[in-house]
Amino acid sequence: MIQIFNSSGATPTETVRLTGGQGSHITSGSFEIHTKGSDGLQKRFTIVEDGNVGIGITNPARFVSLDSGTTSTYLQLLDSTTGDAVSDGGYVAISSGNMLIGNQESAKLLYLFVDNDSSKGIVIDGGNVGIGTVTPQSPLHV
Repeated sequence: MIQIFNSSGATPTETVRLTGGQGSHITSGSFEIHTKGSDGLQKRFTIVEDGNVGIGITNPARFVSLDSGTTSTYLQLLDSTTGDAVSDGGYVAISSGNMLIGNQESAKLLYLFVDNDSSKGIVIDGGNVGIGTVTPQSPLHV
């Protein structure tokens, strides 16, 4: 276990904890990162012994599982052209049980393809939806 303390106050306060291996405080074979926020020292990141990764979830059932602990969890995707604000890039999210996929970049498209083939996909461009075309010219262009 590695513990990091903030010693700026009268009493040092644990702010980060890294744990791994086997022991009474963690799941056998797991690795955990704990950080301290307004809710105290909490587990934020876990890799369990089968290799599944959890962010905000202690026992991930899939290869990567995310849970913000609220009614909305967003995975933000950025690249070198987007910037890094919350309003940049694209996202995949779940909000109140609804699945969301979005592109927040102005004048950019949202592509949904099968086999990376635009003839088998859907494109959303400025409110126009194209099925089998990457340049929809009307609200629904097939």
